[in-house]
Amino acid sequence: MRYRTLGMVAGLVAALAATASSAPAAPETARASQFATTLSVTMSCHIDGQTCEATASGGSGEYSFEWSWPFQEQYDADGVSGGDITCYPYWGWRTVSVTVTDSWNGTSTDSTYFFCPA
Repeated sequence: MRYRTLGMVAGLVAALAATASSAPAAPETARASQFATTLSVTMSCHIDGQTCEATASGGSGEYSFEWSWPFQEQYDADGVSGGDITCYPYWGWRTVSVTVTDSWNGTSTDSTYFFCPA
């Protein structure tokens, strides 16, 4: 009886090891790696009007933008977001950054220095 139980346990361990090594990738992981492209964002600021604009590309699905202070978003549509830098009551060099997130939670960030006049 003892040898039969030991044989069944050994067979079960071997079967589990074989199943674990041949398991396919999860469908979501396989699909994401197959169709997703690298997400990127580029930002440009115009000192004359104290405005910035960010354009997202790549990734998958819809984009959402998150701007750092001192930025006030004015528009966000079709992978482009932009708005105004609010300098008052501060002056001097400020860092403005934007992070874009796509539908698969991929992220990309860009930042620049901007001078706020007195």
